[in-house]
Amino acid sequence: MKAPKTLTIQFILSIFLLIYVGIKISYLSMTIDESSTFLSWASKPINEIIFNIPAHGNNHIFNTLLMKASVALFGNSEFAVRLPNFLAFMLYLFFSIKISQIFKAKQHLPLLIFVALNFQPYKVDFFCFGRGYGLALAFMLGSMYGLLRWIEMDKKEYSILAFGFAILAVYSNFVWLNYFVALGTTFTLLILIKKDPSVRFYQNFTSKLFIPFFATIILFVLVYIPLQGLHDSGDLQIAGHWGNKGFWQDTYYSLFKSGIYGMKFLGQYTVEIVMGLVSLFYFLGGIYVLIKILSGNKLPAFLIAFFILMIIILMAISTILQHALFGTGFLEYRTALVFTPFLGLLFPVLVNILPENLRWNNKYLCLLVTLLLMAHSLKTFQLDYTRKWSQDKDTKKMILFVNEQTPEGKTTKLGVHWSFMPATNFYISTNRAPRVDKVKWDQEIRKDTFYDYYYIYKKDKLKINKDYQLIKSFGANQLYKRKNN
Repeated sequence: MKAPKTLTIQFILSIFLLIYVGIKISYLSMTIDESSTFLSWASKPINEIIFNIPAHGNNHIFNTLLMKASVALFGNSEFAVRLPNFLAFMLYLFFSIKISQIFKAKQHLPLLIFVALNFQPYKVDFFCFGRGYGLALAFMLGSMYGLLRWIEMDKKEYSILAFGFAILAVYSNFVWLNYFVALGTTFTLLILIKKDPSVRFYQNFTSKLFIPFFATIILFVLVYIPLQGLHDSGDLQIAGHWGNKGFWQDTYYSLFKSGIYGMKFLGQYTVEIVMGLVSLFYFLGGIYVLIKILSGNKLPAFLIAFFILMIIILMAISTILQHALFGTGFLEYRTALVFTPFLGLLFPVLVNILPENLRWNNKYLCLLVTLLLMAHSLKTFQLDYTRKWSQDKDTKKMILFVNEQTPEGKTTKLGVHWSFMPATNFYISTNRAPRVDKVKWDQEIRKDTFYDYYYIYKKDKLKINKDYQLIKSFGANQLYKRKNN
């Protein structure tokens, strides 16, 4: 496929994805974590946001600052709260195209690279939230582009781009510290591999390491105090944020499980089959790349493959060491998103360096994988919910319904399962439900009839008082009303 035609297709697909995400962030009910950020952090003074006072993992600092600015400028609609991540998705799409064009000499690769980076429904969901994940992914892709260009051209401005965006990624979500450490280590290894015998090694080595060294100092100044607070508060070990079974089961398996997005197109073992086939290809391809690098191959295609492999391996080692040394849990599901761009890019990069006797069908392999990824994503794309926080799918509908049921001039006391509280209070605090009192935190379902209405999961219906009657179902959730109301 010729470059101009590929660029046109990428532009059309980008517009489609932007429209999809734009509509979804406007239509989607607010969810638990982003509502907590809005209610508990975006209203705080800037210094408390920057220093994470009091320490809590919900505060993704750069995201919170941008949310605060967006709400101040554009109001408190769902779109305004999520606008920073929508803009981040535009940046992500831009760098997806820029990275794909690095491989434009191979006509079948750019479109596959673009699709592999973008048609991942679980990842796209996180550009629809007011959280730091989308921002971190976009900045990391910008950093990846900078380093890929540095590998090709060895220009200082590209290494500045790589580490500058890496700083922003970490400041958007501290999970991306794993990427920053892996980036610095891989950058150092690449300097050693790319060394020019005609240039004094020590002078060349130290001059190139100045940029990552300076970037590390900047990052240390930005994150030391808030990160120390998180460590002291124990938030890095909170159950539900992290896994404790091991890297392969918590991190690697969850990446494929979330990527499949609940689809069972190969039966009940779809996740295991896909993970096995992909892992086998990556393992054999990785061995091939390492053999070539160790034998002295310095072609950019192999250095790029080496860079991607090393980032994945080093981030894995980083999480394993953190668990062993500090008791930090393993990344899983949303925190494991840091791996997704590299795992997505690795397949086309390995296809690009297949031995000559295996290249005859590259074009058709790339086309097949491109079509499969797009078909899978189009099958899973929808506007009603996101897989991570699907419980809040109908929270907006519920609170607006309760507000409508309350006579003018009166207010209603609403009880909810604790997981619905932040999103419910978002709509109350933004005056979308003025007839409903602010929802209180209840760790357990109350046994009395204190509330006028009670919104709970279906599975909890036996826990509430018998003087409540079901008045409306919202998917897997139910709204009850006190009988004497």
